[in-house]
Amino acid sequence: MAVRRKVLQGITAIALACAGLVRTAGAQPMGPAGRVTRLRGTAVLVRGGESSGLVVGVEVQIADRVVTHAASRVEVTLSDGTLVVLGPGTDVAVAAFATDDVGGRSSGTLSMLSGILRALVAPSGTGGGFSVEGRLAVASVRSTELVVEVVENRMSVLSVEGEVEVRVGGTQAVLLAGDGVDVQGGQPLPEPSQWGATRVADVLARTRVE
Repeated sequence: MAVRRKVLQGITAIALACAGLVRTAGAQPMGPAGRVTRLRGTAVLVRGGESSGLVVGVEVQIADRVVTHAASRVEVTLSDGTLVVLGPGTDVAVAAFATDDVGGRSSGTLSMLSGILRALVAPSGTGGGFSVEGRLAVASVRSTELVVEVVENRMSVLSVEGEVEVRVGGTQAVLLAGDGVDVQGGQPLPEPSQWGATRVADVLARTRVE
């Protein structure tokens, strides 16, 4: 019995060691969610309560906040190739971001406190979505281009290209290219409508880094 117990213990030890090797081989180290690729003006990165000035090349991690100053713009390229441009006076946090073994996005969420951003969302081979969450609504896409603006008690969403789903509580609407919606605090989700050329040109100009 003692010999058998020792053999079983040996087999168990080998199995655990093999499992550990498999987990080690399959594990992917958590890298940055993205990095700053272009900057106009001044902006700060807030990480763990500490603020530092942004420069091109700085890594952006999960839970980081990027805050732009007036007349400033920042382009962040996420690790899946998604481009996010923050316009003036914008405060956005990377709430969640993950990629698969080949670098495709499996999930991505930005938490938007104020300002305006434009995202050109890269396709995801694994079907991972991408969303921008505000206090009033959530805008979700698979791969498309959208603009989100948060000003006081309003959240506006524009589909520049492709389809964008906007959710307010249990209600949702799908925006097609050129459609926009203005969500007001305490009000039901309105029907999408085509934005005029002047308004579209304005939001695109405020989310362009030149």
